Amino acid sequence: MIDKLPGGKLRRRGAHLKAAVLSAVLESVNEYGIRGFSVSDVAHRAGVHETSVYRRWSESRALLVAALYDRTDETLPVPDTGSLRGNLLAHLRQVADYLASPTGRASLQIAAATVQSDASEKARDDFWSSRSTVVELLLERARKTGEIVDVPDPEIAYELLAAPLYMRVLLTGRPIDEDYLTRIVDSFLRESTS
Repeated sequence: MIDKLPGGKLRRRGAHLKAAVLSAVLESVNEYGIRGFSVSDVAHRAGVHETSVYRRWSESRALLVAALYDRTDETLPVPDTGSLRGNLLAHLRQVADYLASPTGRASLQIAAATVQSDASEKARDDFWSSRSTVVELLLERARKTGEIVDVPDPEIAYELLAAPLYMRVLLTGRPIDEDYLTRIVDSFLRESTS
């Protein structure tokens, strides 16, 4: 529900408030990075009072984590190329593109500096669960079409596929190109389907 308050502020509630605030967080992060991020800027962009933001997210880090991880279903949709190999390659391309984006870089910074709070841990756990769910869907689809016989553990499968990308981005700084993605997927398929 959205109502106009005196002075032009919007009274947003429920899903409207959440969507406006999380969208404003991403705008702020894309413009200023996480160092320039502030709850007052987010409230202003969302057209809400700062107290409305703090009522739902008690700390700014939890708000950042929630916003950065909230959009992953839009930025990393489930591919459908017609083959498991093609789907895994398409998914890894999406992950690599995401990691190269301002939002992806901010996600990495937040993940590396995650504080141990219930709110940020829940958002992080939801994010990783959604990523392994995508791989589980791809593997289950391949099982139904006869491309594979057994479906490996989706959490381990996602970690085996995505960890090399995170290693290059966070540790080695080496490029992520099509050849690299192909070698990851082919190695995974060789090991998991043999």
